[in-house]
This record gives sequence, C-alpha cells and structure tokens, in this order.
Amino acid sequence: MAYYKRADVYLARGSPKLALSDLKKSMTLKPDFTPALISHGNVLFKLGHLAKAREDYAAVLKYDPSNKEADKQLGMTRTLEERITLGDQLFQSNQHEQALDAYSEVIMVRQ
Repeated sequence: MAYYKRADVYLARGSPKLALSDLKKSMTLKPDFTPALISHGNVLFKLGHLAKAREDYAAVLKYDPSNKEADKQLGMTRTLEERITLGDQLFQSNQHEQALDAYSEVIMVRQ
C-alpha cells in the first residue's frame, strides 16, 4: 500500500515515471490490487502507451468485472487506438488533412 500511496505523491508532483515504478512494485506485491492497476493504466494512457494501458484495464476487469472506471478507460483506449489506425490509413492514402484531424483528436483526449 505504501508504494501505491507514494505513487500518488509522485503523480501530484508531476513525476509519472517515478509513479510508474512504484505502481509496478505495488502490482508485483499484490497483483489483484485494482486501484494500482487502474492508476498504472492511467499513467500509461497519459504517456501514450495505449496498448499497455489497455492491458492494465483488462486485468482490472478480470479481477472486478463491474469496475466502471476500468470499463470506461478500456473503451476510451480502444477508441483512441482505432483513431490512430484510421489516421495511419488516411496518411498512407495521402488524405493528410483527415489524418491530421484523427491524430489531433487523439492528442486532445489524452491531455
């Protein structure tokens, strides 16, 4: 629990990498501690590591299928991954303005 609490302090101080380290330690000590899993996923989400964040949210739902926050964040993560894929496809087909719109939407949501 102390690692989880210290991670909150690191986040409040604007140190997400230090928070990730403590959250990982907390998750190692208690893999089913869903608040740490959600916080870890949220930090990864903000840093743009969507696939890893998705894994954390999915793990929360394994332990607690009715967890509304994890369900919401998992849905948001999947939506953003889809928008990135769309942006990639648009860029590859030289539809640059639409690609910019798709990527900009992802950036706005992650802030």
